[in-house]
Amino acid sequence: MAEELPNPKKDLPKAVFAQIALGTITSFCYAIAIMYGINNLNDVVTSNGSFPLAAVYSQATGNAGATFGLLLIIFLSLLICLVGTFLLLGRIWWALARDNAVGEPL
Repeated sequence: MAEELPNPKKDLPKAVFAQIALGTITSFCYAIAIMYGINNLNDVVTSNGSFPLAAVYSQATGNAGATFGLLLIIFLSLLICLVGTFLLLGRIWWALARDNAVGEPL
């Protein structure tokens, strides 16, 4: 993707730093909000499900419908990220094939 930037030597490091910085700030704020939503940490740690975030949302909202709604937001954002991951993978494979770095098919 660096080939698509007008000045990749300057613009690409700025873009990478901006992504890491914004991700760090966002995840830090989200972690603080999640910690304030926990009423009983032992219930979250010993929850019988494989997704402790559901236990945190359940404690924070006290409502099964609201918990489902918040988990649906997380699920939909993961789906959007999955599409971006597949697009990035396609670009990587295209660049490797263009440079003859993929190898011969079996």
